[in-house]
Amino acid sequence: APASDGLTRPDGDAGSFFMWLGSNGKFYAPGDSVPAEVTKLTAQWTAPTYAVTLNTNGGTINSGNVTSYTYGVGATLPTDVTRTGYTFKGWYYNENLTGSPVTAIGDTETGNKEYWAKWEINQYTIIYDLAGGTVEGNPDTYTIKAGAFTLKNPTKSGYTFTGWSGTGLDGENNMTVTIPTGSTGNRTYTAHWRYNGSGHSYSYYTIKATAGAGGSISPSGNVSVREGRDQTFTITPDKGYAVA
Repeated sequence: APASDGLTRPDGDAGSFFMWLGSNGKFYAPGDSVPAEVTKLTAQWTAPTYAVTLNTNGGTINSGNVTSYTYGVGATLPTDVTRTGYTFKGWYYNENLTGSPVTAIGDTETGNKEYWAKWEINQYTIIYDLAGGTVEGNPDTYTIKAGAFTLKNPTKSGYTFTGWSGTGLDGENNMTVTIPTGSTGNRTYTAHWRYNGSGHSYSYYTIKATAGAGGSISPSGNVSVREGRDQTFTITPDKGYAVA
């Protein structure tokens, strides 16, 4: 007689019928002829696999991606998910991101699943050391979605502003500082000044002094010299050497 198909499990558990196991130890597919000596057929089942769709909403799954799960096993949803300028807040059942976040698919769940990632935009700070100066209009915080903005330069009575130093800048004479669109991270900027009067404040400069092989120079290394002052260096050849 031909083996039949179209079975459902009476216990209600999910599963797909795929083969008959005969009392003779051989497998028979639905529609196969079964010899008369086979006195018993046992249905063989396989656990079904369902699709999983993860909508990252602009993020990237770095590890642990899930595209499917098997009944009886389930799956853990990935947590290593990143998006520049944002913090990952979990996976949700619906596109409106309402309800509670989902961390895993249970081992008794069935059916295809779809989840959406929720993100919280990061707030970054901007800290200013104005060294006694004042300025209005420079932001204290910003986000990755902020448009490009240029810092307003401070003022200080009796001094001339000579520039900014700080995050992403070279030196301390940056008169125009612009934070471009798409920037991230906390930032710190320091204002620098030149005294306009006399007798109370001076500019200082650095002279770097080094000697080659066969002699020495004193003082050596970085030497700070006040504006308008002289600095004497003593150059001494080693025995058997002369200054080239």
